[in-house]
Amino acid sequence: MAMEMVSMGRVITFLTDFGSFYLSQMKGVILQRTKDVVFVEISTDIPPQDVRSGAFALMVASRYFPRGTIHIAVVDPGVGTERAAICVESGGHVFIGPDNGILMPAARTLGSPVAWKLDVPEGASPTFHGRDVFARAAAEIACGTHPEDMGIPFEPKDLDLGSPRVVANGVETTVIHIDNFGNVVLNMR
Repeated sequence: MAMEMVSMGRVITFLTDFGSFYLSQMKGVILQRTKDVVFVEISTDIPPQDVRSGAFALMVASRYFPRGTIHIAVVDPGVGTERAAICVESGGHVFIGPDNGILMPAARTLGSPVAWKLDVPEGASPTFHGRDVFARAAAEIACGTHPEDMGIPFEPKDLDLGSPRVVANGVETTVIHIDNFGNVVLNMR
């Protein structure tokens, strides 16, 4: 039996450490600007401020979405500081979030990332760029604005998940993520 393809709007994913109603505000901002979107939550319960865990979750999930998907990732211990807001295009996907490395492992696995620094609109909350910067940028892209028209070219911070190293009594690794079942993901195969 052949599978029938269903036409749908632009896919926008969310990955956050919010764990609460803040995500609905981001969706509202997007829906004020476009109605033809499909929202998917990759996760809203990344451990607070755990950029490494968020980067891992985004990396393993993003590859299963269709080309053209817009991914918003907000695990942002640097919110309110001078850290940049960025947009990265790679492999037909767009990644939007803070310049703290969270976007780069996923972007690298899909292709050759190209990044732009986003302007922070006047009046944007210094502590909720998810709503006032990232959601607005995602809506603009969903409406047809090309990422290169969103800001100036930028060299983003990268997040290296590291490599294991052999030590005298075994192997030293780093914990990247612990899921709700107690599974521990290490930076080794």
